[in-house]
Amino acid sequence: MSNTKFIGVIILAAGSSSRLGHPKQLVRYRGKTLLQHTMDVLEQDFFHPKIVVLGANDATIRKDLKTQSFQLITNPDWAEGMASSLKQGLKHALELFPDLDAIVVSVSDQPGVRDELFKSIIQLYSHGVKIVASKYQEAVGVPVLFDKQFFTSILKLSGDQGAKSIMKANLDQVQYVDFDLGWLDIDKPEDIDTLNQLDA
Repeated sequence: MSNTKFIGVIILAAGSSSRLGHPKQLVRYRGKTLLQHTMDVLEQDFFHPKIVVLGANDATIRKDLKTQSFQLITNPDWAEGMASSLKQGLKHALELFPDLDAIVVSVSDQPGVRDELFKSIIQLYSHGVKIVASKYQEAVGVPVLFDKQFFTSILKLSGDQGAKSIMKANLDQVQYVDFDLGWLDIDKPEDIDTLNQLDA
């Protein structure tokens, strides 16, 4: 699908899960951890390189992963916020593939991610869209693709702002894919109850 483009993927999985009380990356879903589920969905040939950014609970999380074609890196500054992990991931991706054309940013706690979602994102990008974001309920967000023209802006981010500020500043460049279960992420104990109901 993307044989003329280098499209990398970064899974942000560095947070401490303070509201949940234990690592959300290791919450079980369909017989595996949430992080492993996301990695398995993203084991697709059109993503090179594939990177997971860890931080808090790094050693514990690593023990439970089958990395396959993913590279695991640790962000020592994870406590500074999401921007720090995103920048670490992008820098590493560019070291591996200096000619990277685009990057997809995902997270470890969206159990609803499926192959079809990422194929839809790549399809829009192949038609010239420079930012492809996911849309769910009244929100937009990850997974999101950024063309290389935004890499410099990503590398200037700070704190916990993530990349939404880049989307907001470039709305004329953004298109959306529907992500029906995007509203479900795992932040609080009751979110696990909802997850278990969906998985029943």
